[in-house]
Order: sequence, then structure tokens, then C-alpha cells
Amino acid sequence: MHDPVTELLTPEYAEGLKQFMAFATNQPVTIKSKQMYCPCCTYRNFRVIHVSQIWMHLYGDGFIPGYKVWFMYGENE
Repeated sequence: MHDPVTELLTPEYAEGLKQFMAFATNQPVTIKSKQMYCPCCTYRNFRVIHVSQIWMHLYGDGFIPGYKVWFMYGENE
């Protein structure tokens, strides 16, 4: 997630986060409410928060370990 030398997000993680947020924020319920379940390590998809906070959580804490399918946001396996 973070480069050990620069302590910045790795390009791969940054791109994946960007793709996730583009997909998740374009779901009808998220567009309407501006909120969604947060898949960060702390909230683990159990708490609904504002989209802007999700960016911060995923930037700082990362996704739930092993979270590959965005099942809470309309994606299927």
C-alpha cells in the first residue's frame, strides 16, 4: 500500500483506489446519499460514512485484508 522509502501510496494501490472509488460512487444509492459502507480495516463494511471520509480511511488504513470483490457496491464474483 505505502512505499517504504517515500511513505506515499504505491502507484498500483493509488490506481486501484481510484478505480474502486469511481465504481463505488457511481452506484445509484451512493449518488443519492453521498454515503456508503466503508471497506477500510477499521469499519470492515459495517459502517456507512460520507464518501469523502472513505477516501481518507482507505488512503490511511487500507482495505479489509483479502477484499477483492466489491460485493457491497454491485460487483459480482
